[in-house]
Amino acid sequence: LSPAEHLFHTSAGLAEDSDPIPPQRGGTEGGATHHHLKVPEEAVRGLYLISVKVRDEEGEIKPITERGETLGTTYLRPLLVWSERWATGDEPSLAGFGPGIVLSEVGAEQKKPEELEARLTWRVVEPVAANYGLALRLRNGDGQVLASLDTQPHYGLYPTSMWREGELISDRYVLPLPEGTPPGEDYSLEVILYEVASLAPIGTAPVSVALTEPTIRATYPVLQEFDQLALVELSPVTAQIEQGRPLLVKIKWAATGHPARDYACRLSLRDDSGTTVQSQTEPIARSYATSRWPTNAIVASRYRLPLDPLLPAGRYDLVVAVFDPQTGEGFGEFVLPQGIIIEGRERSYAIPPMQVKLDVSFGDQMRLLGYDLRREEGELRLGLHWQSVQKIDRDYKVFIHLFDPATEEIVAQDDAMPRQNQYPTSWWAGGEVVSDVITISLGGLSPGRYRVALGVYDPQSMDRLVAVGPDDTPIADNRVVLDEEVEVP
Repeated sequence: LSPAEHLFHTSAGLAEDSDPIPPQRGGTEGGATHHHLKVPEEAVRGLYLISVKVRDEEGEIKPITERGETLGTTYLRPLLVWSERWATGDEPSLAGFGPGIVLSEVGAEQKKPEELEARLTWRVVEPVAANYGLALRLRNGDGQVLASLDTQPHYGLYPTSMWREGELISDRYVLPLPEGTPPGEDYSLEVILYEVASLAPIGTAPVSVALTEPTIRATYPVLQEFDQLALVELSPVTAQIEQGRPLLVKIKWAATGHPARDYACRLSLRDDSGTTVQSQTEPIARSYATSRWPTNAIVASRYRLPLDPLLPAGRYDLVVAVFDPQTGEGFGEFVLPQGIIIEGRERSYAIPPMQVKLDVSFGDQMRLLGYDLRREEGELRLGLHWQSVQKIDRDYKVFIHLFDPATEEIVAQDDAMPRQNQYPTSWWAGGEVVSDVITISLGGLSPGRYRVALGVYDPQSMDRLVAVGPDDTPIADNRVVLDEEVEVP
């Protein structure tokens, strides 16, 4: 086995052999066992360990010293393995990592419910000078990271600087999976090589992965039973949420029998009067219908309940109900005792002072009241003052273009939702005033005079909102060009 098994407590065995210990004969104390360990082709050159374990019908027998001390694993003298495995040129290429490394193959297999084994094969195109870090990220269909591992290839025992041109490098890792990770085919394993000092990736490759083994546990706590399901755990990611942010909820379910139905659940918020103010219906597990669950399967799901950004601040009950979506038959509900707290957001309706007043309307959704513009140490700082015309139901983006007026070439730009994507327009209340500051670097620009243009667009359709001036005059190209010139010396 690789020393990684001892150093990093990971499964890194390459070969195994067992032989019965001969019975004692003629008063002698034991005898000899003979073992043949075949070094696999994919083993890379380096030091390896041979471990020795003794087992009987009840399991492993730990070694004991003459003083009665129990020891751990017994290792023989390290063994140097010299391996040469060279590419033929016919290997597949999944992705390139810098100029010198190609990822040829990725295999992933779930041998146990709590583990995912990943096998990587690299091809070395040219010598590699750096020792890169390796990151593995297992994501579900929603892009959430469920399991991750950060190390170096071969856990640093065969770093990339030792790789030889033309060599094939095989590597194996075991990612621990959270309890209740549901089987499904919508997972992806992200393979990343990165520079250790800067953490900057030199390449990324996502690979589709299927999980096949559900978690089985005979005993578990039961918060509430729903027909052939049990609610085992219910935990909001946070019990206090600022207005506009979604409510994220983690739930663990158990199959008390083999479910005959494909259940669904409904997450709701109720106010003090018992009125439901928000509700969302979801499958129990999107990629793993409950009719496929074996008895005592434990399945963890994560739900996202969007909340009205103008939902009044206060305490609400979180209610989980289970029903049959085919028949509408319900099987009860569970109310989280501690509830959910919605925190109010500080809003402003006062119009602040500004350098230049504009009063430009965009799509009858929002109005640009005016702006502030100043230069600071090689950068341009543009302050925008907006006011919502009405409650906005979409998240619009604002584009800022710094362009050459002679050629219309855009030399610098910024595209984002207000306040660096932290205050989307769907959170704004009617009449609310929102001020924002955008910084654009002027470094690296050729000397000359430039102009600033801005507008608003829908990131889904990429259509710009119609821009109209204070006198109801349409603005060309639905973009506002500021009067000031920006001079770069």
